[in-house]
Amino acid sequence: MAVRKLILAEKPQVARDLAKVLGVSGRSDGALTSDRYVITWCIGHLVELCEPHEYDAAWKPWRLDRLPMLPKPFKLRPIRTSYKQWKVVKSLLADRSFSSVVNACDAGREGELIFRLCYELSGCRLPIERLWISSLTEHAIAQGLAQLQSGRAFDDLARAARCRSEADWLVGMNATRAVTVWRRGEQSVLCSLGRVQTPTLGILTQREHQIRSFVPQDYFEVEAQLRSVEQRASAMSFSALWQHGKHRRLADRSLAEQLVTRDGPAPIVVDSVDEKKLKEPPPLLFDLTSLQRTCNRRFGWSAQHTLSEAQRLYEEHKLLSYPRTDSRYLGRDVIALLPKLFAAVGSSKTYAAFANQLRDVSPPRRVFQDQRVTDHHAIIPTTTTLTDARLAALSVDQRKLHDLVVRRFLGVFFPDAEFAQTTVTVRVEAEGSALGGALVADSDGRLPGLPTPPDRYVAQGKQRLIAGWQEVAGFDGESDGKRRSSAEESDGSDDDEALRNQPLPRLQKGDVLHGSFSVLAKQTRPPPRFSDASLLSAMESAGKQLSDEALRRAMKDSGLGTPATRAAVIETLISRRYVERR
Repeated sequence: MAVRKLILAEKPQVARDLAKVLGVSGRSDGALTSDRYVITWCIGHLVELCEPHEYDAAWKPWRLDRLPMLPKPFKLRPIRTSYKQWKVVKSLLADRSFSSVVNACDAGREGELIFRLCYELSGCRLPIERLWISSLTEHAIAQGLAQLQSGRAFDDLARAARCRSEADWLVGMNATRAVTVWRRGEQSVLCSLGRVQTPTLGILTQREHQIRSFVPQDYFEVEAQLRSVEQRASAMSFSALWQHGKHRRLADRSLAEQLVTRDGPAPIVVDSVDEKKLKEPPPLLFDLTSLQRTCNRRFGWSAQHTLSEAQRLYEEHKLLSYPRTDSRYLGRDVIALLPKLFAAVGSSKTYAAFANQLRDVSPPRRVFQDQRVTDHHAIIPTTTTLTDARLAALSVDQRKLHDLVVRRFLGVFFPDAEFAQTTVTVRVEAEGSALGGALVADSDGRLPGLPTPPDRYVAQGKQRLIAGWQEVAGFDGESDGKRRSSAEESDGSDDDEALRNQPLPRLQKGDVLHGSFSVLAKQTRPPPRFSDASLLSAMESAGKQLSDEALRRAMKDSGLGTPATRAAVIETLISRRYVERR
């Protein structure tokens, strides 16, 4: 009889994909079989850490004097809801007739944990081989199976996964009981605490305190509507705001009205015109967190919805690479695949014109950096041809997400977008003297008085000269990473995006202008409540504000949770009614 290998996949769909590549067609209860391979699968996690009372009966009552509970060692048990499949997996792992077992669970920390817990609880002693792939296309699977790695190479990853799992148990079990008993003195669960869940809730709570304790302050600005004297009445007009140094806000309406009164009849002259050419490089490729943030801003999706749709595009449709990645870079090994990737994407008429321009393109160094690739490279399209039938099989949301990833991938090979940024300062030769005394701005940036004339008004304009990658991205203006919705502004200081990017007429120093002036009444605003996008950013950068240097170093480049778990943490907080999404 030929030597057979056992393959353990994380999900039934992946097992079927493996079977198709390996020519495994036989079926049995919970497995696919052939002379050379037996492929079985988990259904997510099949094994979990035991409950406290399974270690010690004294840990069953919820009592403060029984804490902390510190199991040595931790014990495992099968999950009841998937016990039937566990029996299949256990019996196969215990079968010594196999030459080895291939860990074909997801190529990441959680996939490693799923496999290792099954391996340990079953008492398996088979040599471990690791299938490590970044997409589920037939080509990627075949290549991965031909280059299986030793399981020992992933022992550190397994230890990290087990450490994370046990840390969650220690914090969750002990802290939940401690706070519940402390607050109620009874066993009913007051709250659920977690290693990532609780500090994330802390971020939300701190922001809510800031919002509720915020006292809004009125402030006033003066706007000028300007146009050239030499041009006819229908000539282009533009807006400018009064500015003294870096300050635009006035504390009292009376000050703003006095400014309007003194500037109204005065001559208006262009004081300076500053033009700068700006280049904006393509944004980096998506990792999961940046993809979730973008989809939340563009489409209003939750982080979990984005992850779910990306996972379906990866597993079911084979159109995306592994989505649970924290890297925005590609390894240089991907360079050899570029012709196939461009050809696959270019098979769709939507992207053909862009893909056809990349036949002789040089891979940009800022994207292809081996040292910046972690477990997986950035999220990119696969070599699966984009036929009309494949695209028609996608849901509306899957199509939107896939389109984002394809355009971002193609865009990194295109040149920078170029802009002309113009700042015009106009001088109003009003008569008068300083009003209101010393001009020291308060904490909200409001000036208590008026400076001595002349007054100056500043206008900004931005014009795109070369679209570059933005033509591929399919939008005008700023890059996705720099655009902010009004809901994400921290106050009213820069809330008029249109004013900063307005079209400006051609002006020169010394030009005389016509103008009218008006008072703008505004109010300071509290920091906004978090969206999925801004909360993901806060979780990703958590720890940077810590005063303890050792703690700050420990959290550097890690933050709270991982790209694969942050969405679930947010949904957990919502399902447990700590927060709500509106």
